[in-house]
Amino acid sequence: CWSASAALRALELDATESEAHLTLAEVRKGLDWDWTGAEESYRTALALNPSSESAHRHYGVFLASHGMVCVGRDLAGAMHVARQVERGAQIYLWTKMLGGPVDLPEDSKNLFAQVFAFYRTR
Repeated sequence: CWSASAALRALELDATESEAHLTLAEVRKGLDWDWTGAEESYRTALALNPSSESAHRHYGVFLASHGMVCVGRDLAGAMHVARQVERGAQIYLWTKMLGGPVDLPEDSKNLFAQVFAFYRTR
């Protein structure tokens, strides 16, 4: 991907370039599906330029696209929950590729409901 190559080259030249970190975050999110790497790049971009409207907007969209903006006391808490939800989505996708999911017993469903209720209080 030329965007990733350009961002990496820009970072070789100047590792403090906020826009290059933001571009790398977008590549990691959209093309690589590397949520952890994307989050790291978003945070770096914001740390280097805290007043960047673009970095705040893209990071906000990243959080919102994971449905976690209103879950968690802060961004770190929301990202923790987002990682858990993303992991669940990956497991479901892999299960579909292997023939489809099997419905869980009620006690397992209740346990998961308790786990998510716990996350909502964090």
